[in-house]
Amino acid sequence: MKTGGGRLDPFVLVSSTTSRFLILILVTLGGSLYLYEWLVTWWWWINAHPEHIRQAACLEEVRAQAATADPIRLVDQYGACVVGVTSQETLLFLALTIVPIVLALLFYAAHPWWIRRRRPVPLDDAEYAVLVDLVAAELPKHRVRLWVDPLQGGVTGQAFGHPRRHHVLLSMGLLLCYRERPEVARAVLRHELAHIRNRDVGIAHVTVAIWWAFLVAVVVPTVVVAAIWVPVTLLQFSWQLPILLGVLWLTRTSVLRAREHHADVRAGDTPERMEDMRAAVTTVSPESGVRLLSTHPRREDRLEALRRPGMLLRLGWGETFAAGLLLGMGFTPVFSGTAGLKFDAVLELRSYFPGLIFGMILSGIVVIAIWRAVLGHLGGGPEPGMRRAAVGVTLGVLAGQIATPILPATLGWTAVLFADPLMGCALALILAVVMVTYLSWAKACAAAWLPRARSPRLVTLGGAAVAGLVIAPWLGYWFQSITLIGRAAYNRGVLPLLLYNGLYNVALLASIGIACCYLLAAGARSPVARERRLRIHLDDADPVVLPRSYSNLRHALIIAVTACAVMAVAGFALRPMMPQGDPTFVTYLTIAMTVGLLTLAAIVIGMQLGSRSQTSFALAHVGTALLVASGPMTLITLVQLASAQCGWAGVFTCMGIGGNGVWLFGRYFITIHAPALLIGMALALPISLMRSREPRLPKRSPLVTVSTTTIGALIVAGCGYAALIGWLPFVGIGPLIAAPYGPDVLAAAREPIRPGTVPRAEACTYALKTLNDVSANSDRELSQRYAISAVRALNRAASSDDAVLRTMANAGFIWLNQGRIDGARDTTGRILHYCTLTLAEGQANPA
Repeated sequence: MKTGGGRLDPFVLVSSTTSRFLILILVTLGGSLYLYEWLVTWWWWINAHPEHIRQAACLEEVRAQAATADPIRLVDQYGACVVGVTSQETLLFLALTIVPIVLALLFYAAHPWWIRRRRPVPLDDAEYAVLVDLVAAELPKHRVRLWVDPLQGGVTGQAFGHPRRHHVLLSMGLLLCYRERPEVARAVLRHELAHIRNRDVGIAHVTVAIWWAFLVAVVVPTVVVAAIWVPVTLLQFSWQLPILLGVLWLTRTSVLRAREHHADVRAGDTPERMEDMRAAVTTVSPESGVRLLSTHPRREDRLEALRRPGMLLRLGWGETFAAGLLLGMGFTPVFSGTAGLKFDAVLELRSYFPGLIFGMILSGIVVIAIWRAVLGHLGGGPEPGMRRAAVGVTLGVLAGQIATPILPATLGWTAVLFADPLMGCALALILAVVMVTYLSWAKACAAAWLPRARSPRLVTLGGAAVAGLVIAPWLGYWFQSITLIGRAAYNRGVLPLLLYNGLYNVALLASIGIACCYLLAAGARSPVARERRLRIHLDDADPVVLPRSYSNLRHALIIAVTACAVMAVAGFALRPMMPQGDPTFVTYLTIAMTVGLLTLAAIVIGMQLGSRSQTSFALAHVGTALLVASGPMTLITLVQLASAQCGWAGVFTCMGIGGNGVWLFGRYFITIHAPALLIGMALALPISLMRSREPRLPKRSPLVTVSTTTIGALIVAGCGYAALIGWLPFVGIGPLIAAPYGPDVLAAAREPIRPGTVPRAEACTYALKTLNDVSANSDRELSQRYAISAVRALNRAASSDDAVLRTMANAGFIWLNQGRIDGARDTTGRILHYCTLTLAEGQANPA
């Protein structure tokens, strides 16, 4: 595809220098977090004050007040005490990370003084007035002062200084070169001024400052402390620190090399200036060198980038691997730190925030690089490969996990691999599949949004933010699954269970909906399609028109809504068996029919709107259409079931038996939407790949477009409201709506309570087994199943010989009597934590 001539402009989007600088900062923070967490952990252990010892004070506090305190207040007080203890360690090592940051800023602030130690002199000789005029011409709005180093003989220059106070240090050799070859001297000066125009002068000096600050504030204290406290760990650090320092060094050199390439291109942005830069590079740059160690690129690399600046837009495998390495290395400090802030939080909520951190890292590095590569492809460059990039991210995550040792009470992928290699490989394969899908979607978004962008930089940053929200729950759930597998003693049966629970994970489903809607929004055709032009070449004065993609959501919605209409009629075929048959069997059979119809609609959508080059758009149509159609389909299903059991006159009465109507609608919505979405997209993918020709788009009128958009938006808003009301409490946001308990719950509540008849160890063992099993095997009937287990565990706790357990059990009964499952869940979480500490206390003191 040819959209214009000349050289691609690498400055249209965020430069690769900025992305690599972000990698450098994150590598430094990740390494600091890990090493400082190691220091803090060993500090508590060496001083005989690890976390469980400090939490013993919380046990003594609640035991002293158990006889007289209010049950709910006692439970809250215990939770605040434990969270305070765990937060101490978290906040301590987070505060330590400020040390290398402050030190790096001090080094950066002092760099002008360090450069001026060679006592340069101002350039005010009238012979070189042309160079001074060149500065004014290149940077008319900046005040840049020229200096000369009389002791430097090479043809070099160096830009330094703080924002709005920049300087350029020229060598004496450059002034001598100006007399013989003025074009080379001017090109070298233009190159240094280009650094100021690119705003990367501070990036260069901060990069160097970060390296020395990390060595001084992180590496040296770690080695000294390890040698004094735990010399046995020196062998472990002998291979881990070189890996960490190697990654940091390579990232440092990549930043410095990238800024040199961009300065060359900026200084040679016209054919005449490019020839001057070629002469300067040939004269100044060394012919060869060790590429991985040198902070300046080789001569042939600089000449190639100057001739073809589009290579600066390409997606490098090193960027994807580095981003994955950061995710793998950050697992230990981020998850262990966030888990301690609220120990009884629900798994979905507890894994989302670390996943959001990882997602923003991944999108800020890899997704922005993909958008740059797509822009280069739209301008005539090579097409970026997403499989290679996904492999780079996956291998980086696994390498980061291997390089990071397992601290006390922390599990990782390496532990799973050693315990069960097959399960470890399965987790790696799942991550690779997620990455391929995610990066392919990001590539499709870039190709769809850039041709219609008024501000490419702003659109790219917005796309990266959306991409971070999309991948956040997937990364969080993957890392959390590793922890759950480790707690389950690496039982292979846990992995299928986690996959099943992921099918109904609200955060994962929401991310799919966001991804589909965002991609289709880029392809929405306005009533009067306007061609937008972008200037993406350096040598072309005229902008070019980039090819646009268009969505056809109306066609997809018609297919999906047809499935709803079929269900409204075909559902009557089940009516004869509904009153007589097993209600549970009939309910699931009805849901299976709705899922099958929506899946069939997804296949038809993939067949009608898909092609090999439009696979991502086809799947986005499927996801968005099923999101809209699942609302009416859920309502049709509920009406069919209620009318068959209670007649048309009692439909609303029947629908209210299971609890709040909105909550019931949300529960059935997820139950229908989740399998239909994932199965439908899995089947629509191969159907779309079978088509080689592009789908034909029908003409549309503004009235049809506006009405379709309005109706679809209302349906999505209504369904989203019902789903959120019904399911946000299950991820720890907001209280659960009180629902009547089933007969199993009432039967468990009738068990007699006999205080003092159950030993504390027996009551704790029963509670740990019962409630942890429910937590690991949770499904969409969580309220009833959890209530049964909670009542039985609370009965044992209320019958124990421990006053604290009896008081906490009373608090749990108070919440259950109010129909507040959320309050009961928090209480039982504190009971489990109390039992864990007391059982460990009994093992340490068997007498």
